[in-house]
Amino acid sequence: MDTITLLVFVLVLVLVLVVVATARRPVAAVRISARLPGVLLVTGGSDGTARVWDADRGTLLHTLAAHTGVVAGVALAVGAVGDPSRLLLATGGDDACARLWEASGGVGVGPGPVRQMAGHTDRVLSVGLWRPPGGVLLLATGSADHTARLWDAEAGSLLHTLRGHTGPVWGVAGSARMLATGSGDHTARLWDAETGRLLVVLAGHSGWVVSVALCEHMGRTILATGSGDHTVRVWDASSHILLHTLFGHRNWLRSVALFSDVHRDRLVLASGGSDGSARVWDALAGRLLRVCRGHGSHVRSVSLGEGPASLQNGHRARLLLATGDADRTARIFDADTGELMSAWPGSASDIFSTALHILHSQ
Repeated sequence: MDTITLLVFVLVLVLVLVVVATARRPVAAVRISARLPGVLLVTGGSDGTARVWDADRGTLLHTLAAHTGVVAGVALAVGAVGDPSRLLLATGGDDACARLWEASGGVGVGPGPVRQMAGHTDRVLSVGLWRPPGGVLLLATGSADHTARLWDAEAGSLLHTLRGHTGPVWGVAGSARMLATGSGDHTARLWDAETGRLLVVLAGHSGWVVSVALCEHMGRTILATGSGDHTVRVWDASSHILLHTLFGHRNWLRSVALFSDVHRDRLVLASGGSDGSARVWDALAGRLLRVCRGHGSHVRSVSLGEGPASLQNGHRARLLLATGDADRTARIFDADTGELMSAWPGSASDIFSTALHILHSQ
């Protein structure tokens, strides 16, 4: 290669690198069409931070130096029964730890974690946070070490180590006294959260089960599983029966979420995938309701929540869908209409996880 050819090659390479770097800059903040009072969104990014946002203004409230490496999981829960002002945030990351943070009044986050849960031997890929009826606040963690762990979140003590998966545990979710896990071994598993006993292995997906969601609805416990085989499956978690296989995504599923909309007697399912779309389904009917587009890249995380009373569509509060994607943008949609209500840079890096919380007292 002569000198001139080499110089041309180097110049072309530099130009390509500049274009790639420019394309990965965070996008500018965008306000779309609606006020979102009392709506908080937490995002976990590849820069090791978790960020707490006022979704109404798209303003950053707190940046937590949560982990080294990717913050692959975030979850929110009310910290004490009857005290909605005490909000707890769980994070999990590449440093093989999970951490618990306390938010005072729902917006003020303390300077450091109140608990750290260590014990996994590889990355924490997912976290779930919930309180069973009459029980302690539980934290579930799924790891690349092929195990899930169940913790007393406020005490920081390990309750159970759940073994059996033969691949990374990409997803965890809890509801009442049941825990669901999804793995790179193509299966989902259901466990008794009180005893740590395996209840059932659910097979059928032909790809990694990368996300799971559990929800109580009208006396039933429903499980959703999202997979690299491009499908979502809906199961009756009590009878272990497959109810529906949902097709439509044209690439990997990255995240699923469930919400029990008792006002309209329906169970809403959201799914996000590497095809750049988020989809809203009637989970029990197995019917697609809406496709939410406009994402610039993989939709890595979806969350559902009912908006505050001040944010109504007719006589009902709006159902909100929050998404986070690899173009570093957080978005909130009206899940019923598909209207994009707000969008802003949710991180200085790719968004890997989101959690939505509504301050209904506002």
